[in-house]
Amino acid sequence: MSSGALPDEIIREILTPALRVPDKIFRSTNEVSPFSTYAESSSAFLLVCKSWLRVATPLLYHVVALRSKPQARALERALRGNQILATFIKKLRVEGGFGASMHHILRLGKNIEEIWLILNIWSADSVTGLCSGLPLANPRRLIFFLGDAGENAPTRKLLNTVCECITTWKRLSTVDLSLHGVRTWRIAKSTLLLALHKSESLKTITLTEPQSDPTLLLSLAKIPSLEVIHIVDDGNYTSHWMKSPGMKEVLADERQGELFRYGCMDGGDNMDVTDELTHDEQVNPSKEDLMTFDPSFVALQSTTEEVKTKIWSNIVYFSLLATDPNSDAERRRLEARSRFSSETSLNSKCIAQILRTNILLVSKLFYNTAMRHYYRYFTVGGQDKLTIFEDRISRNPSLGSAIHHLEISFCWGVAEYFRPVLVNATNLVHLTSIRSRDVSLDYQSLVTLAAQVGSKLQTLTGFAIARPSSPKSPTPLYAFTALRALDWDSSMRLKFEHEDVPTDALPCLERLSFVSSNDTFLRLLECMTSVEF
Repeated sequence: MSSGALPDEIIREILTPALRVPDKIFRSTNEVSPFSTYAESSSAFLLVCKSWLRVATPLLYHVVALRSKPQARALERALRGNQILATFIKKLRVEGGFGASMHHILRLGKNIEEIWLILNIWSADSVTGLCSGLPLANPRRLIFFLGDAGENAPTRKLLNTVCECITTWKRLSTVDLSLHGVRTWRIAKSTLLLALHKSESLKTITLTEPQSDPTLLLSLAKIPSLEVIHIVDDGNYTSHWMKSPGMKEVLADERQGELFRYGCMDGGDNMDVTDELTHDEQVNPSKEDLMTFDPSFVALQSTTEEVKTKIWSNIVYFSLLATDPNSDAERRRLEARSRFSSETSLNSKCIAQILRTNILLVSKLFYNTAMRHYYRYFTVGGQDKLTIFEDRISRNPSLGSAIHHLEISFCWGVAEYFRPVLVNATNLVHLTSIRSRDVSLDYQSLVTLAAQVGSKLQTLTGFAIARPSSPKSPTPLYAFTALRALDWDSSMRLKFEHEDVPTDALPCLERLSFVSSNDTFLRLLECMTSVEF
């Protein structure tokens, strides 16, 4: 199933967990930035197909973190080339000054809701673009990391600009202050407190490690518009701080005492700050947003049967794929392993098969919708299950065409039951077995495979081929034009003339392994120039 068959809303739900940056990571003020790790760029999701590009682009630009001038220049070029991209930016983290590019980024980013800034600026770093661009923004939340830098020209310029913006940003309701640096706090204290007092829209202030400064809280508590002051630290510092004389004086006032909330960054029981939700996500939902549980509610009840079937089909397909041990990624691992796999691996597959079966038991709708997806990747373990499997395919041949990957194990005399399955499995791509000596095919099964899926089959591994009473023609092998992996376990003698063997037979073969063979098979391979040893 191609992703183009899925609605954008479902693709968005699939991609959101991979592209989402948690608020806790975005607002982190650790000494080592969480964005400093090396990993494959999340932009790789945009290269899958056009539908993923369309859906993933807004998700990718939702949170932007800049850690260097080249990154800032690259973002500026992207936004200049397509200004629609700038409208997707909701959160902007700037870990430096980064020159003139910041002016254009902030000028174009009209929808920026949250800005993360650091005052720990090197003296050689330019904050001109950042300082000229900040007044053009109008965020709801400011996260200001003071760091522990000394005073220099860029630091003073950025501090003054931020303080001016705090007084002019009309939508600013939340300010997070990380006061890790003692020296920086002493430099910024008076200017920053004055700006906070002038803000008319400020509702919430979050303080991280407030430097045991009682006058700070006394001053903040007097801000008229303020509703909440969160005091957050990384350990047991809060309990020590609450016992200080300055804190007791603040709490003695009835109004000021109600402002304070206390918590730890590790999300302990006394944590009042919600780690994973932004300020906008923490507001109380309206009555229209709340839905009372209705036991008679039926999903998609008002839609047509055709639309309902398509939507549930897509949902069930991905649910089965998530619990399938034989998906393409797992298949590649299986090919790299020995065919004599451990029983532990087989047991895990049996458990996965049970989980997949449970999905079919949800309802009749799920059963009818999921049956073809259920047989797409299928494992048969045991003689009795193979008999049931053959009977079901014989009674409903359309299920055979749904099979793409089939694995057989712990079965004997397989050819007797297996040939009817091969006749109907017209879309089979991978046919594997875990224990080759237990599972065997006959020559006629090979003929059937060649006729039905010769141009589609990519994997034929783990099977022993029974030796017929007389030599046989290798013609069925010539039909496997897509075969990539082959295990040959047969003492069958082949009868052929050298000039009759196509030199381009088995053109896609990448892996060939022998368990047993005779000289006729080896001579056949010598005639195929496309097969290299």
